[in-house]
Amino acid sequence: MINIDAQRIVPKPTSLFSRAGVRFEVACDVIGAVIAHYAEVIGTERDRPAPDAQKIAHAQQLVAELKDIREDLDPKDAAAIEGTIERLAPLARHLYQDAEEGSQAARRAAQFVQANASLALEGLPASIDDLAIQARIIRGDLSPDQAVAWYERRSFS
Repeated sequence: MINIDAQRIVPKPTSLFSRAGVRFEVACDVIGAVIAHYAEVIGTERDRPAPDAQKIAHAQQLVAELKDIREDLDPKDAAAIEGTIERLAPLARHLYQDAEEGSQAARRAAQFVQANASLALEGLPASIDDLAIQARIIRGDLSPDQAVAWYERRSFS
């Protein structure tokens, strides 16, 4: 589109290649990668001789949460887009990156798997936000104290 100024013709910027538009696509790709992981978990579990219905239900709940996040994401809201990338990219990296066996990251991941399984038995499955925070702790991007502070800020918002 072209705006006609009294003095000159000025091309009107399009949103097709704006930074927010590109970052929106990145956010959707990150969400899609995490959805793909949990879809694979569902498929793998269903193919087992004795599928774990609770594991399937939890993965389906996470996929539903992710789809809601993707649906609610406004392509014009740069802050929300960046927040989504910041929140979910560490989880996507964690899910698709194998930690070296015996490493601190592998030990942390194993501890969270055990804790999440215990919570699920109590009827308290981890949310996508919980898993995202756990991934940041596993990677060493966030200390446990910083995670607690994040939860406190979120609960008062």
